[in-house]
Amino acid sequence: MTVVRLIVKNNALYFPFGGIDHDSEDFRCSPELPSLLSRLYGAGDYDTIPWPMPKRSRATHLKNLACALFDERETNDLFPSDAVIELPDGSRFDFDSLVA
Repeated sequence: MTVVRLIVKNNALYFPFGGIDHDSEDFRCSPELPSLLSRLYGAGDYDTIPWPMPKRSRATHLKNLACALFDERETNDLFPSDAVIELPDGSRFDFDSLVA
C-alpha cells in the first residue's frame, strides 16, 4: 500500500510530486516538484485548498480537495491509483467517497 501525505506550501495544499516541469521539452510531471491542488471550474476559474482549513467552510474545502485529487489522479502519471492519502496532520482522507 502506497501512502501519500499532502504537503503545505504558502498556506495551501500540494500533492508532494507530479508538478509540471516547465523546463522540460514536453512539460512532463516531475517526481521532484510538488503540484498545487486546486478545483478547476469552467472558464479557467479555480479554487485552491487552504491549510489549515477554516472550520466554517471545511465541508466546501474537503469537497474541493476531493475534486482536485480526482483530477490529479487522472492527469498525473506518478499518482498511484491505490494510494492512501493523508492530510498534513497525518489523518486519512477518503476522496473517493466525496467525488460524485
